[in-house]
Amino acid sequence: MAHPKHLEIFHQGPEVWNQWRKENPLIHPDLSEISVYPEFARKDKTSIQTKGAIASSGSEHPYNFSNTDFHNSSFESAIFPGADFSNCYLYEVDMSRAGFPGANFTGCMMRKAYCAYTDFSGAQLVDCALNNSTFIGANFDGARIEGCNVYGVSAWDLHITDRTVQQELFLHRDNFSRSMLGPHHEVIYVDDLALAQFFYFINQEDGFGKSLKKLNEKTVLLLGKFREGGLDLLRLVGELLRERGFVPIIFDFVPNAETNLIENVTTMAGLSRYVFANLEGGSVPAELGRISSNYNTPIIAWIHDDKHDSVYAMFKDIISRKNVQYFTYLEHSDLPGQLDKVIGKAEKYLEELSKQNANADEKLDEGRISRDGK
Repeated sequence: MAHPKHLEIFHQGPEVWNQWRKENPLIHPDLSEISVYPEFARKDKTSIQTKGAIASSGSEHPYNFSNTDFHNSSFESAIFPGADFSNCYLYEVDMSRAGFPGANFTGCMMRKAYCAYTDFSGAQLVDCALNNSTFIGANFDGARIEGCNVYGVSAWDLHITDRTVQQELFLHRDNFSRSMLGPHHEVIYVDDLALAQFFYFINQEDGFGKSLKKLNEKTVLLLGKFREGGLDLLRLVGELLRERGFVPIIFDFVPNAETNLIENVTTMAGLSRYVFANLEGGSVPAELGRISSNYNTPIIAWIHDDKHDSVYAMFKDIISRKNVQYFTYLEHSDLPGQLDKVIGKAEKYLEELSKQNANADEKLDEGRISRDGK
């Protein structure tokens, strides 16, 4: 609970507050469990809701909140540009839709903070403990995020720009920042707030490998045309696969700027148990050519029976491979039975492939010289 005297001085405005802080440098103010709304509400409540918006305020005297206890307080929709929050206790604070442009959060304990659509543009978050905090749609344009403990942080749809600095972020269960790290602490460093979640995951025992195994066991990549009812047909086949315990993935997302479509499709195929390809898709010939050349993943190609004679000529080279199957259908009602048939064949192929791999291991062992020299 906030100290009554501290709360009274706070409400008198930044000039009175800052003068009191200057005259009483040893006092650590207690403003816990307060709500600063609506007294300090932003004039334009919608500004921060637009990704990348910069908050504004007429305040010429930013608050000096250094070493203040704000435990369980709410800054929702409020604005404190340029404020000094250094070494503050911001445990379980609500900062949603608030604005802190240019603010200094150096050395803060910001554990379990809720920061949805919060404006941290130009702010300093250095040597903070951000453990278990939530950042959704937060604006970090021009912000500096450095030396922070980001264990358990949830970061989604962040506004990060070329002016944002992220470095020496680390993961540790205990609530401390970089300035408190000792030689006995083993931490993982990552220079990206959002990627910290992923790096933690892959470093867990069996984390990444276990997930890859699940992908290989359940995922089915669906390729084909999207126009003229093609996407609806892929979704129908996907639903039939889902009923059979698989996880269908329809590749209809845009690749990033550094990779092309073929590279993304090929990568997904290598992680999948099967690849189902409707041969009516314009890009399917190139995709199957690359997949069949790089992986032993079972490929199941299909087309409407009326279009059987229009299958591209080079498909004969692909269907000759052991891991490739083909079927046609006349009506949608034919698809469940056809799927069961080709999935059964695909599973037998995978069993044979597993035996071949085991035989390869045996041949490797047989070729080694024994320890006794015989």
